[in-house]
Amino acid sequence: GIVETIASILCLEHGRLHPNLNLEEPDPVCNLRLTGLDRLERPPRVCLKNSFGFGGSNSTLILAQPAFSPS
Repeated sequence: GIVETIASILCLEHGRLHPNLNLEEPDPVCNLRLTGLDRLERPPRVCLKNSFGFGGSNSTLILAQPAFSPS
């Protein structure tokens, strides 16, 4: 829940993602864009967060940066 939501908001605010835990040598056969210790060439603008609970209480939250910021 809330801790993941706060982390997601901070990722969008600071323009970077948390690195994948224990990612030292990605598998060259696996064609995924993993986040290591390097910054991304484009900061994330949208974040999708899933929560799966016991008993079928599942939710999805999509967070996005505003399209413009008022001055």
